[in-house]
Amino acid sequence: MLTRLLDVLSYWACKSSPRQRQIMIKGVAGFLFGLYKLSRHRHFIQNNIAQALSLAPREQSALARKHIENLVDSIVTLLRFRLFAQGSQPAPTQLEGYEHFLSAYAQGKGVILVSAHLGCWELFPAVLGQAGFEIHALVQRPSVSAFDQFFKQSRAYAKVKTDYNDTLSGLRPILRALKQGAVLGLLIDQHGESKQIFGSFFGHYVSMPEGPYFLAQKTGALIVPVFTYRQAGTHLIEFFPGLEVEQFENATALLQTLYQTIEKTIHQHPSEWLWSYNRWDKYQPCPRCLQV
Repeated sequence: MLTRLLDVLSYWACKSSPRQRQIMIKGVAGFLFGLYKLSRHRHFIQNNIAQALSLAPREQSALARKHIENLVDSIVTLLRFRLFAQGSQPAPTQLEGYEHFLSAYAQGKGVILVSAHLGCWELFPAVLGQAGFEIHALVQRPSVSAFDQFFKQSRAYAKVKTDYNDTLSGLRPILRALKQGAVLGLLIDQHGESKQIFGSFFGHYVSMPEGPYFLAQKTGALIVPVFTYRQAGTHLIEFFPGLEVEQFENATALLQTLYQTIEKTIHQHPSEWLWSYNRWDKYQPCPRCLQV
């Protein structure tokens, strides 16, 4: 039933006009925010914001609402990914710093695109897949099979291959592809499950995933940070200069550099980050958070 619902929503998202989608996005976002404000979790997003940004309660609430609206917009964009298979685009995009990616790719050693849950993050691998690059997305497998199939098929429309990081053997195709000069997309702003690397993120002591360092060290691939965010009616995909693992003393130094770039980008585009995920829940309490 869920699979059928996703198909119906995807059909509507592809056939509807921009105005119809905008009305729907604002309506759904407003409804969800209203439900959230009435729930026992009504301070959850604002508390996450309070742990990173110095904002007044009213500003936190406004940012939480805009975050939900942007998240709904990203979901609608993903529902439109089947348009890639029809030779069309699900949303307007613009590339900035694209020369950084091309320079890294030209070296033929593979490219690891590291990003965060910022904007419509599925767009950056999709745009490169449509441009003819062999690109893989390394993700955690969703617990709901219907969502797993939906995300996998959506990426496939854009010629992006989905790989899972749930087993070490599952990484072998990724290692092989990078050694052959392919591109990998990887989100690194959530907890590092191995708990081997720790650093600072918005002033908090957090675990960081070691994947970028491990994969680059094993394959010689270059690491290129990339972020997607909304700007002037388009989704801007911004690439940063490539990094080589040899530039850094160890994995911690590399990850801290990457996290500083993520933090700076979130400061510049705060409504684009996934504030509904508690990045700090495993660590020290937040004295600025509101109590339920």
